[in-house]
Amino acid sequence: MDDFKEDDALWDLLGRAPGAKASPYFVRKVLNAICEKEQPRFSLAALLRWLVPAAACAALVIGWSVYQNQQQDTFNAYFDGAADFQSLIAFEDPPLWLEESTL
Repeated sequence: MDDFKEDDALWDLLGRAPGAKASPYFVRKVLNAICEKEQPRFSLAALLRWLVPAAACAALVIGWSVYQNQQQDTFNAYFDGAADFQSLIAFEDPPLWLEESTL
């Protein structure tokens, strides 16, 4: 226990030293400095946070336009078929007034 004797001269010297006072926002400033150092300017998480929704929106817009184009092509095919059918009906049978006048 003799090894742990207090050195009175050291404690006297420490007692005479002026005390340092921290500023009122010392802890906040230190924590802000630590947080600023830890955050990288570019991170994969920040990129994915914007890239994933943008890609999803782009996929929806492209898919919707392809679907609308396919629907329009289907409608055009039905319309063309109906127009051809109407023209066949109109030109297949001669009008009735032509048949009566030739008889």
